[in-house]
Amino acid sequence: MEKADDLRVNTAPVRLDKDEVFRFKKEIKCLSEVLRKKEQVLSAITGLIDGKRWLICSTQSRIICLFKLMFAEPLVLEIPLEKIVKIETKKGLIFGTISFVEATDDMGTKKTVIMNVAKKKIDRFAGTVSEAMRKKKAKKAQAEAASVESDNSLI
Repeated sequence: MEKADDLRVNTAPVRLDKDEVFRFKKEIKCLSEVLRKKEQVLSAITGLIDGKRWLICSTQSRIICLFKLMFAEPLVLEIPLEKIVKIETKKGLIFGTISFVEATDDMGTKKTVIMNVAKKKIDRFAGTVSEAMRKKKAKKAQAEAASVESDNSLI
Protein backbone atom coordinates (compact mmCIF):
# COMPACT_ATOMS: atom_id res chain seq x y z
CA MET A 1 0.00 0.00 0.00
CA GLU A 2 1.06 3.55 -0.55
CA LYS A 3 2.04 5.97 2.15
CA ALA A 4 -0.82 7.25 4.31
CA ASP A 5 -2.33 10.74 4.05
CA ASP A 6 -3.53 12.98 6.84
CA LEU A 7 -7.25 13.59 7.01
CA ARG A 8 -7.64 16.91 8.78
CA VAL A 9 -11.06 17.59 10.22
CA ASN A 10 -11.33 20.21 12.98
CA THR A 11 -7.50 20.27 13.12
CA ALA A 12 -7.18 16.61 14.19
CA PRO A 13 -4.95 14.58 11.86
CA VAL A 14 -6.26 11.06 11.26
CA ARG A 15 -4.25 8.55 9.26
CA LEU A 16 -5.98 6.93 6.27
CA ASP A 17 -4.29 5.04 3.45
CA LYS A 18 -4.15 6.86 0.09
CA ASP A 19 -6.57 4.42 -1.52
CA GLU A 20 -9.05 5.00 1.34
CA VAL A 21 -8.79 8.78 0.94
CA PHE A 22 -9.44 8.41 -2.79
CA ARG A 23 -12.43 6.07 -2.32
CA PHE A 24 -13.99 8.11 0.48
CA LYS A 25 -13.60 11.67 -0.84
CA LYS A 26 -17.37 12.20 -0.78
CA GLU A 27 -17.70 11.00 2.80
CA ILE A 28 -14.70 13.03 3.98
CA LYS A 29 -16.25 16.19 2.53
CA CYS A 30 -19.55 15.44 4.34
CA LEU A 31 -17.80 14.78 7.64
CA SER A 32 -17.22 18.46 8.42
CA GLU A 33 -20.99 19.04 8.11
CA VAL A 34 -21.78 16.17 10.48
CA LEU A 35 -19.30 17.08 13.22
CA ARG A 36 -20.49 19.29 16.08
CA LYS A 37 -18.58 22.29 17.44
CA LYS A 38 -15.43 21.28 19.32
CA GLU A 39 -15.84 17.66 18.16
CA GLN A 40 -12.73 16.06 16.68
CA VAL A 41 -12.13 12.84 14.80
CA LEU A 42 -9.91 10.67 16.99
CA SER A 43 -9.68 7.63 14.73
CA ALA A 44 -11.08 6.50 11.38
CA ILE A 45 -11.51 3.16 9.62
CA THR A 46 -13.39 1.80 6.65
CA GLY A 47 -15.57 -1.28 6.61
CA LEU A 48 -18.79 -2.94 5.48
CA ILE A 49 -22.09 -2.35 7.24
CA ASP A 50 -25.04 -4.19 5.69
CA GLY A 51 -23.02 -4.85 2.53
CA LYS A 52 -22.07 -1.21 1.88
CA ARG A 53 -18.60 0.29 2.40
CA TRP A 54 -18.71 3.05 5.05
CA LEU A 55 -16.27 5.53 6.56
CA ILE A 56 -16.41 5.06 10.34
CA CYS A 57 -15.03 7.80 12.59
CA SER A 58 -14.62 7.89 16.34
CA THR A 59 -14.96 11.21 18.15
CA GLN A 60 -14.87 12.08 21.84
CA SER A 61 -18.68 11.73 22.08
CA ARG A 62 -19.87 9.31 19.37
CA ILE A 63 -19.08 6.99 16.50
CA ILE A 64 -20.11 8.39 13.13
CA CYS A 65 -20.63 6.10 10.14
CA LEU A 66 -20.91 7.81 6.73
CA PHE A 67 -22.00 6.43 3.36
CA LYS A 68 -22.59 8.69 0.37
CA LEU A 69 -23.70 7.97 -3.15
CA MET A 70 -22.76 10.37 -5.93
CA PHE A 71 -25.88 12.58 -6.10
CA ALA A 72 -27.74 11.61 -2.94
CA GLU A 73 -27.79 12.86 0.62
CA PRO A 74 -25.29 11.06 2.84
CA LEU A 75 -26.45 8.26 5.09
CA VAL A 76 -25.28 8.89 8.65
CA LEU A 77 -25.36 6.33 11.42
CA GLU A 78 -24.50 7.61 14.90
CA ILE A 79 -23.67 5.59 17.99
CA PRO A 80 -23.39 7.73 21.15
CA LEU A 81 -20.53 6.52 23.35
CA GLU A 82 -22.69 6.54 26.49
CA LYS A 83 -25.02 3.96 24.90
CA ILE A 84 -22.27 1.47 24.04
CA VAL A 85 -22.41 -1.53 26.35
CA LYS A 86 -19.73 -3.70 24.77
CA ILE A 87 -17.12 -3.63 22.00
CA GLU A 88 -16.28 -6.94 20.33
CA THR A 89 -13.41 -7.51 17.92
CA LYS A 90 -12.51 -10.49 15.79
CA LYS A 91 -9.47 -10.85 13.53
CA GLY A 92 -9.00 -13.00 10.48
CA LEU A 93 -5.94 -13.38 8.26
CA ILE A 94 -6.25 -9.99 6.55
CA PHE A 95 -9.52 -8.46 7.72
CA GLY A 96 -11.57 -8.52 10.87
CA THR A 97 -14.80 -7.26 12.41
CA ILE A 98 -15.68 -4.76 15.10
CA SER A 99 -19.09 -4.96 16.76
CA PHE A 100 -20.70 -2.37 19.00
CA VAL A 101 -23.50 -3.48 21.30
CA GLU A 102 -25.54 -0.47 22.33
CA ALA A 103 -28.41 -0.06 24.76
CA THR A 104 -31.68 1.05 23.16
CA ASP A 105 -34.42 3.23 24.61
CA ASP A 106 -36.75 0.24 24.97
CA MET A 107 -34.33 -1.48 27.40
CA GLY A 108 -33.00 -3.82 24.70
CA THR A 109 -29.75 -3.92 22.81
CA LYS A 110 -28.74 -3.33 19.22
CA LYS A 111 -25.61 -4.70 17.60
CA THR A 112 -23.80 -2.83 14.82
CA VAL A 113 -21.28 -5.03 13.00
CA ILE A 114 -18.52 -3.53 10.87
CA MET A 115 -16.95 -6.17 8.64
CA ASN A 116 -13.86 -6.18 6.38
CA VAL A 117 -11.91 -3.81 8.60
CA ALA A 118 -8.15 -3.87 7.99
CA LYS A 119 -6.68 -6.18 10.63
CA LYS A 120 -3.94 -3.72 11.58
CA LYS A 121 -6.49 -0.99 12.42
CA ILE A 122 -8.89 -2.99 14.62
CA ASP A 123 -7.05 -2.72 17.95
CA ARG A 124 -6.22 0.96 17.51
CA PHE A 125 -9.82 1.91 16.65
CA ALA A 126 -11.34 -0.19 19.45
CA GLY A 127 -8.78 1.20 21.90
CA THR A 128 -9.54 4.78 20.87
CA VAL A 129 -13.27 4.20 21.35
CA SER A 130 -12.70 2.55 24.75
CA GLU A 131 -10.49 5.42 25.90
CA ALA A 132 -13.05 8.02 24.74
CA MET A 133 -15.78 6.10 26.60
CA ARG A 134 -13.68 6.04 29.77
CA LYS A 135 -12.97 9.79 29.58
CA LYS A 136 -16.63 10.57 28.94
CA LYS A 137 -17.73 8.50 31.96
CA ALA A 138 -15.10 10.15 34.18
CA LYS A 139 -16.19 13.62 33.03
CA LYS A 140 -19.85 12.77 33.70
CA ALA A 141 -19.04 11.40 37.18
CA GLN A 142 -17.03 14.53 37.97
CA ALA A 143 -19.92 16.78 36.86
CA GLU A 144 -22.39 14.76 38.98
CA ALA A 145 -20.10 15.01 42.01
CA ALA A 146 -19.83 18.77 41.56
CA SER A 147 -23.61 18.99 41.25
CA VAL A 148 -24.14 17.03 44.49
CA GLU A 149 -21.58 19.26 46.24
CA SER A 150 -23.35 22.43 45.17
CA ASP A 151 -26.73 20.98 46.22
CA ASN A 152 -25.31 20.16 49.67
CA SER A 153 -23.91 23.65 50.10
CA LEU A 154 -27.41 25.11 49.62
CA ILE A 155 -28.76 23.17 52.61
